[in-house]
Amino acid sequence: MAALVRVAVYAGGLFLLGNVVLLWIPAEHADDIWFEHRRVEQVQIGMLVLMFGLLIETARSRPSTRPLSVLLAGLAVAAIAREHNNWFKDNIGSGVWQAVVAVVLVLTALTARRLGGDTRTALAHLTASPAFGWLASGAVVFLFGQVLDERPIWALLVGEPVPYSAQRMAEESMETAAYWLIACGLLEWRLSVRTRDRAA
Repeated sequence: MAALVRVAVYAGGLFLLGNVVLLWIPAEHADDIWFEHRRVEQVQIGMLVLMFGLLIETARSRPSTRPLSVLLAGLAVAAIAREHNNWFKDNIGSGVWQAVVAVVLVLTALTARRLGGDTRTALAHLTASPAFGWLASGAVVFLFGQVLDERPIWALLVGEPVPYSAQRMAEESMETAAYWLIACGLLEWRLSVRTRDRAA
């Protein structure tokens, strides 16, 4: 019953988030909602920051998850850097955001290794828990969202020239849903680890 309640809360939360961000808050133009560093991207970055905080707290309080929690926290930071890709390109140079992501991932891997612990066991526990379904669903939705950014799809629908706002709407909305699913998965993982520790 508790699992069903949480699913209802997660689904209702996504529905509420979508309505608030896309409909209830007024906007004069589509750019105000979907363009770079506007409303939807700000929400995405906020969710990534919350994910990072949850993972750090999980690493701190649940030592059995520590190496994997740190690796996932590094992925959250890398995703934040990716969300600022155009800022890096416009203010520093092309290819910089990829370099930042690479540095973050290398430092994260070194930190996780230095902390010790059994990453394989933590990963086995994660993949065997219901949380993995949420995380995998989020990853799949994220990848599918990239397909919706392709211009040929929109050219079939609206002709040329393709409105850039249409591409942004589809991709960014899917990414927002993906981040929400991943956040739900991380919370489910945190709850399952606490339950397992208590049982032990």
